[in-house]
Amino acid sequence: MFKINSLPEKILYSSVRIETENTSGQTGVGTGFIVSYIKNNHISLYLVTTKHHIKEAVKGKLLFIRSDGEKPIKEHSVSISINNFHKKWFQHPQDEIDIAIMPFNELIYKLKNNGIQIFFSMIDSKLIPSEKVLREDISTVEDILFPGYPDNIYDTKNLIPVIRKGVTSTPISMDFEGNPIFLIDASIFPGSSGSPIFIYNINKISSKHKELGNLERIFFVGILSNVFVKEDFIFRDDVGLNISNIPALQTRQYMNLGIVFKAFLIKDLIKEYQKAEFIISLLDYTIKKIYKKR
Repeated sequence: MFKINSLPEKILYSSVRIETENTSGQTGVGTGFIVSYIKNNHISLYLVTTKHHIKEAVKGKLLFIRSDGEKPIKEHSVSISINNFHKKWFQHPQDEIDIAIMPFNELIYKLKNNGIQIFFSMIDSKLIPSEKVLREDISTVEDILFPGYPDNIYDTKNLIPVIRKGVTSTPISMDFEGNPIFLIDASIFPGSSGSPIFIYNINKISSKHKELGNLERIFFVGILSNVFVKEDFIFRDDVGLNISNIPALQTRQYMNLGIVFKAFLIKDLIKEYQKAEFIISLLDYTIKKIYKKR
């Protein structure tokens, strides 16, 4: 849709800032991204984030950079406010899988009809590695990059996220603890949940079985859901009062171990949405046909 000159630039512009507000007025910031999926030569776009970020969100706001049709217009933002925000999402039916998608084509059309264009880098679902690629070409430990808004930090002038770097902590080809997740070792804070996770390599690249030479490659491998937290207690030690076992302070420490749901789950959820959408449209068509016959 838009020309982006390099893979790191593609990663930079792939994220979407998502602000939420719940019924109690509490606000939150998280990360989303746009995935493209092609079926029957038709490109469908979907905004993707985590279920826990949009849970009970009655208001939502998406922040984009305005575009002139070819490149971003710096310092010019497009803010899209959406009411009943949590109801706009198609959520994964399994409670434990923290993924939700929102159809995005119609929103782009509405913006264009109002003379507004937005700049973003969509993630092609073809960047999701197959099981064969995961087994044969992706190593046990891989370098990863992920854009996002950790602790609400981003470039407010240029309207771009920050990119964090890390490595995989468990093999992507394996299901950690029997679940469709893997772990990453990276500095992770609230606001990064929903970030797309990319394997990105440049220069000398090796797979499990061979050297691939001086190349550049990218894979979209998952969505960041959460981070492990270690909780500790600091106890009081008032001499003579015999209350040394009463905790005075509880501390929480982020362990820099992130939980990532695998990217194939997003593609499967898109397929389920399109199947459900087809059934709904078919039912609507049947009702209209019956009504017309009467």
